[in-house]
Amino acid sequence: MSEPEMKPAIKDKILEAIKNKQVKIKPRWHFMVKSLLVATALIFAFMTLIFFISFVVFYLRLSGAWFLPVFGFRGWRILLTSLPWLVIGFSILLLVIVEALAKNYAPVYRKPILLSVAAIMVIALVSSFALYATPMHQRLFIYSRDQQFPLTGPLYRQYGMMRHSEFTPGIITLFINDNFRILTPLKESFLVITNADTAYPRGRELLVGDTVVIIGRKENGTIFALGVRKIREGEKFWYHHMPGPRY
Repeated sequence: MSEPEMKPAIKDKILEAIKNKQVKIKPRWHFMVKSLLVATALIFAFMTLIFFISFVVFYLRLSGAWFLPVFGFRGWRILLTSLPWLVIGFSILLLVIVEALAKNYAPVYRKPILLSVAAIMVIALVSSFALYATPMHQRLFIYSRDQQFPLTGPLYRQYGMMRHSEFTPGIITLFINDNFRILTPLKESFLVITNADTAYPRGRELLVGDTVVIIGRKENGTIFALGVRKIREGEKFWYHHMPGPRY
C-alpha cells in the first residue's frame, strides 16, 4: 500500500475508534487546567530551588565557612564537613523536579537533558545570588531567631545558630599581648591563643573591632588558633545583623 493510500486508512481507523467510543476526546479545559497546574508547580519548584541555594550561600557567609578555603587543604576539609548537606540534597531533588516539569515545554523538551539541566542550574545560581544580595535572609534569620516562626524558623535556627568544633567567626574585642578575645554571633566570648605557627593568610594587622574567622581546637573557652583570617571591609558577613562593628 502506497503512502497516499495509507493516510485515509489510518484516518478511517481513528474515526471508527472514536465512533465506537474506544477513544475519548478530552475537552479543551482539561488541557488548560493541566497546563496551569504544570506551570504553577514549575514556578513553585523553581522559586523554592532558588530560595534553598541562596540559603546555602547565606549560611556559608553567616557561619564563616565561606572563607575557609584560604587555609588550604585543612580549610577545604572543614568546609566540606560543615556544609548543610540536607539542604543541598533537597536542592538537587528540586532541580530534578524542575527539569521534569520543564520537559513539558518545547524549548526544553527538544534539548539534550545535560544541556537543559546545565541551563536550569545556571539560571538558578544567578537568581540565587541575586536573592542573596537582598536583605531577605538576614531579616528571616533575625525573625526566626527571636520568634517561633513556623515555616523557616527551624531551618534558620538549626544552621544559623550552629556551633562548629573546628572554626569560629567573631569580632575582636580585646588584645592580650599576642593573643586576643573575640565575641561570636552567639554572644560567646573566647580567648584566642596564637603562636609562631599560626597562619595569617590575610595578614597580621588586626585591630579591635575587626571581624575574623579562626580555625583551631576549642577547650574551656579558649581557641588554640591554627589560622586567623581577617574579613576585610566590603566582604559581606554576619555582623550585618548583629550589634557592634559592621562590615
